Amino acid sequence: MASHSLSLSSASHSPWLGPVTVFAPADASVRTCTSCSLTLLLQEHTVPGLYPLDYLNQLIFGTKIESILPGRCLTVTSAANSTKIFIGGAEITHPNLFISDHVIIHGLQGFISHFSPYSCSMDRMTSLSLRHLSPSVALTRMMLVDAGIRLRLSGYSFLALAMRVKYAELVTLQNMTIFAVDDSTIFQGGHSYVHGVRFHIIPNQMLKLADLESLPPSTVLPTFESGETLTITTPGGGGSSSPLRINYVKIKYPDLIYNYKLVVHGIGSPFPHLRQSIPVSTGRSGFYPITAGEYGSDVRESSFGNDQLVFYVTPTEALEKFNLNPSKNKFRLGGLVLEGSVHQPPSSPEMEFVITDLMTDIVVRYQGSLPDLFREGHSVVVEGFVKPFTDEIKESGMSGKTKEISAKARSGECYFSATEVLAKHDEKYMPGEVAAAIEKNKKKLDEEAEAQKTAAA
Repeated sequence: MASHSLSLSSASHSPWLGPVTVFAPADASVRTCTSCSLTLLLQEHTVPGLYPLDYLNQLIFGTKIESILPGRCLTVTSAANSTKIFIGGAEITHPNLFISDHVIIHGLQGFISHFSPYSCSMDRMTSLSLRHLSPSVALTRMMLVDAGIRLRLSGYSFLALAMRVKYAELVTLQNMTIFAVDDSTIFQGGHSYVHGVRFHIIPNQMLKLADLESLPPSTVLPTFESGETLTITTPGGGGSSSPLRINYVKIKYPDLIYNYKLVVHGIGSPFPHLRQSIPVSTGRSGFYPITAGEYGSDVRESSFGNDQLVFYVTPTEALEKFNLNPSKNKFRLGGLVLEGSVHQPPSSPEMEFVITDLMTDIVVRYQGSLPDLFREGHSVVVEGFVKPFTDEIKESGMSGKTKEISAKARSGECYFSATEVLAKHDEKYMPGEVAAAIEKNKKKLDEEAEAQKTAAA
């Protein structure tokens, strides 16, 4: 019956997918209300979040908690000696009847009835005796506590602790969006998150996945860290093949936890810091460059002189030239950015992605700000050096989906250390030399595939 009731509650409202606490009336209590709907009673007595008995004991007399049925609130009261707790006047006679990571059930005994449509009119989750607190602050306080409990149960204890430390700042916000790294990731090298939690909080905006996916690419989002922003680098709506990315980091567990004041999204690694690119034309190519080194308004010229610069080459050509003469390892490399290859290796200040010409893949490492118009699946030109792999760099992406995507590139002996990444306002632009080489490779692959089909027939 519980499953059926919860699904009904989502028919006209957004469904609650997180943990719940159920205050279950005994059969005798249900029989006291002969005109009551069992489905509606269960909805009214189910609240978002986990409320064990010891936590209920800490609530101030008269606290209101909105149920999964919008506009219907439970009122929590207690006896003078706090030995008994009442939910809407019915006593909790079987506390903690069932406890798991996602559900807590308390048994109720007493007279029950449907809640009034005005049961939340005294402000949700606020106390009758706490009039010195504004309703908004009181609600935020309760939502922070609720989120902290659920984060600890879900393996995000570091974030839960950080929220307690920064409670005085967070409680003043109207609402917030938080991006969380789990404890295991922090232990495995995501230490920067511990000192950069503020950079992972969007203040006064509650953005669920649907909201984030509706934002266009290059949308800049403010953070709780003064002067720092996040950027939508890959817009949503592309499904599993092209998931939403912020600062090139994939949202791994969207809408992990949410309540009336905040939403938490799980990410696989801390956000790298990006800087906004400054449009500076580099000549006929029309590219907008972001250079390594100093950030801000100082955009230096390419370290390559005209006499040193090799014209656009593909990964295949670059590796062939390097193998013939390793002393000449400076190239301007062009190709397509492989989908799903952009990531920041743990404990490294460099971003990493894979460029392909359809025949050869090569890992590119770059320390600096990637252009705002940099896109997976689109063309890119990078300037830098072909270098032999070190063991550390070769193993840095050998985990999860990145391992599969970059396996071909890591099977070689070299990678590309970029000093400059170029992107153009027209994302479909590709240097003529590179476009011709890729088209040639594509034709060759098509011919090979056709030959295999003919041979098989």
